[in-house]
Amino acid sequence: FEDGVYSCDTFPSEIEGLVPVTWAVGSGADQQSTGGWSGVQNYQGSTLYSYACQAGYLKTQWPSAQGSTGESFGGLQCVNGKLYRTNTATNYLCTKGVGTVYIRSEIGQSVAACRTDYPGTENMDIPTVVRAGQSMPLAVVDSNDYFEWQGMKTSAQYYVNNAGVSVEDGCQWGSASSGTGNWAPLVFGTSFDGTFSYASLIPNPNNQSPANFNVKIVATEGSTINGNCYYENGVFSGGANGCTVTITSGTAEYVLY
Repeated sequence: FEDGVYSCDTFPSEIEGLVPVTWAVGSGADQQSTGGWSGVQNYQGSTLYSYACQAGYLKTQWPSAQGSTGESFGGLQCVNGKLYRTNTATNYLCTKGVGTVYIRSEIGQSVAACRTDYPGTENMDIPTVVRAGQSMPLAVVDSNDYFEWQGMKTSAQYYVNNAGVSVEDGCQWGSASSGTGNWAPLVFGTSFDGTFSYASLIPNPNNQSPANFNVKIVATEGSTINGNCYYENGVFSGGANGCTVTITSGTAEYVLY
């Protein structure tokens, strides 16, 4: 990415690996479209434009100076009408995750898994859509080499919608009546601590209704995991708080069935 070349008023869809979030809207009263950006934030007298990367990848851009009252900031900075990196340590806007966790579907309808835009607006509008019979990578954060909040390591979190919910409806703020977005029934979490990867399957406290499919976390062929974690007929194997597996070698996948 070259600073000072791209205009702030147009999403740079020609940059390889960026995914336009065409359904996202701002947080203002007018709910205007963000024009493909995953989020737009006011930051120190300027504007930050956050963005989605292709499945399995994470954004690299956020300013070192974060919010003092709990909010996080992320994206490219608009200066005099042009976009500039907020993290000049890399020339690339996206970086590949650790690559140890996938989502695979054995059901007949598409499922939208929606990662929170973090650091940033924390809207769950970073999409990974898995279709019938398909496997897709999930972004796994290397917690030792990614965004830290006040010295604390972070992970990736996905709100997983019911089968059949579109990415446009599922990957944005929802409501209690919708059961989508931040009201989706399930939450997947992924991280890597430098030695092992972790995959969690937990309930969304906002939604007590069961998902319309089952989930199990399994090791792929030749891989090993510690733990037994599944969600079947609305019940988690690990009890009401869900469950987590440790991936000790190779890769694992969330299987939807």
